[in-house]
Amino acid sequence: MKKRLFSVLLVILLLLIAIIPLGGCKKAEDKINEEIAEGITEKYLEGITGGNADLDIEEGKWPSDMPNQVPKFKAGKIDGSSSITVSGTTQLSIIINDVKEKDYKSYADELVKAGFIEVMTSTAGGIISGSYQSGESYMTLSLDTSSGDMIISFTGNE
Repeated sequence: MKKRLFSVLLVILLLLIAIIPLGGCKKAEDKINEEIAEGITEKYLEGITGGNADLDIEEGKWPSDMPNQVPKFKAGKIDGSSSITVSGTTQLSIIINDVKEKDYKSYADELVKAGFIEVMTSTAGGIISGSYQSGESYMTLSLDTSSGDMIISFTGNE
């Protein structure tokens, strides 16, 4: 079952990476196209998972449905965020630009203070990554130190 959940979440993440750039548009026509893309993705996910799916993409905002336990990342500039819930499991992703390594480390410390346990950290090729767990909630952080781009992901049940 965990392998199937991982596969579903991987598909979701790949779809979000393909769709998030649509969130940067300001024109009404582009907003309509974004809504259509969200709807198509939701239907696709419902088809492969057999459950309900709800996808939301926001430009420049911290996800409003991020659990209170998760501290807000205050450094850098939020490029976009996405939230998808499939059959009771929520996946939130935030893309943040202009992040320094010290900001990453400070946020990792905040997660631990908030009750998350550090599961794994790694550094390779200028990428710093970390995984954290609190009960059935999981956080991953990934920072490209050369570009300052960071991705924060949360996965948990409703």
